Amino acid sequence: MHPRTTHRGLTAMALAALLALVGGNLASADIELGDHGHFGPHMLDDASFSPGVSCVYAAHPNAYRLARVRVKAPYVHPVGADPQKVGWDFRLQQAPSPSGPWKTVATSSRVTAIATASSTADLKSLSIARSFAGSARYRVIMGIYWYKHGTHRTINGWSRHRLEYYKLGGSLPKPQDIATDECAGSILRL
Repeated sequence: MHPRTTHRGLTAMALAALLALVGGNLASADIELGDHGHFGPHMLDDASFSPGVSCVYAAHPNAYRLARVRVKAPYVHPVGADPQKVGWDFRLQQAPSPSGPWKTVATSSRVTAIATASSTADLKSLSIARSFAGSARYRVIMGIYWYKHGTHRTINGWSRHRLEYYKLGGSLPKPQDIATDECAGSILRL
């Protein structure tokens, strides 16, 4: 058995037990922006001790420039007891300052997998590498999707979340720093 599948299966059982205890709603650091249609239990791995987003920086002459944004996959169960196709993607938003205005500048590919009542979908993490504006701020909006049973294209429900914790890494001298709400396009070298 694949180690990730085993981990996902155990995580799914723990998630199912926790959902049963709290009535289907889990508190996490992400900010839910809304949902629509028929959606199932889901959880994001986004906390101060385990950020959902990694901002990877590369060294440049006077600053560390953002080079890649990597986002952890959510844990997603089907709407009911039957296996169901689910998926996720993220939008990368940019703003000139923390107060905005925020606009979407890139969208990741969408990853899909089958979720069952006893196991979350084996979804992969996603990333976007691009040329980032050094003076801008960046944040992540995640979309999670549940497809209509028997179809591969019709979305039956969705949920959107803004991730809160960002791990700053790459070439930075202190690669384990954590930022909240966003990451900077560049960090000055001292």
